[in-house]
Order: sequence, then structure tokens, then C-alpha cells
Amino acid sequence: MNAHDEAEDDTPIAGLQQLSREVEPARDLWPGIAPRLKPRRRLGANGWMSLAAAACVAAVVGLAVLRPAPTSSPAGASAATPEVAYAPDLTAVPGSRALVKANLQLSRDYEQQIRRALRQDPHSASLRRLLLTTQQSNDELHRMLVAQAT
Repeated sequence: MNAHDEAEDDTPIAGLQQLSREVEPARDLWPGIAPRLKPRRRLGANGWMSLAAAACVAAVVGLAVLRPAPTSSPAGASAATPEVAYAPDLTAVPGSRALVKANLQLSRDYEQQIRRALRQDPHSASLRRLLLTTQQSNDELHRMLVAQAT
């Protein structure tokens, strides 16, 4: 809007002052308006799912960044402890252990939110898949912490 438009808005409309302010509409206008209004969307399970998915993506990206390249192991190496062999060195980057702990806590919080959403919609296949993915992220983050503690 510019100064020219504002000046035009201030000019009185001919005959407007003579109209009665006491006149009510001849009919109720709301029944014609109400059906045309669109209902507002609520932030439902999709909103929580997107938050949980973002947390899972952050955890997976964090794991990918912190995981060192696999080294060749001798043929006699034990396959019973693969998490130790491939666990990232959380002491190599300052603050990485705290970051993994924070991601684990976030992932656990999102798991609780997904479980609450599943109580509201127990037949949701997407929520069940999201819960499984979140649990796998929790397990991976927990394995990383345990591997570094030993």
C-alpha cells in the first residue's frame, strides 16, 4: 500500500453517512457461511511421526559420522563381538560421548511419544514401523555407549 492508496481510502463514500446503523440483515447469514468454512487441521499422529522420524534421521546421521571405516581383521577374529569391532571411538572427538547420550535420550523420548500415539491408533502400520526403527536406533546408540565403557 502506498500514500496514494491511503488517500483514496480516507475519502468518504457518497451516501454512506445517511445509511441507518440500526438495520439488521433480512436473514441469518451464518447458515450460508458455515458449510463453506474448512475445518482446521489438528497436529495429530503425523506431527509426532515427523518429529520422531527427524530424531531417527539425526541418530542415523550421527552414527554414520562417528563410525570409523571398518578395518580389515585377521581371519581368526571373533565374530561374537561385532559391536566392539565397529564401535566408533567416542573419545576421538571431544563431546561425542555426550552427543550420543543426548541422542539416546531424545530417541527414548520419541519412543514414548510413538507409544502414546499407538495407544490412540493401535492399528497404524506406519507408527509400528516408526516404533521399530526408533527401538533399533536406541539399541545401536546403547551399544555404542556400552562398547566404549569397556
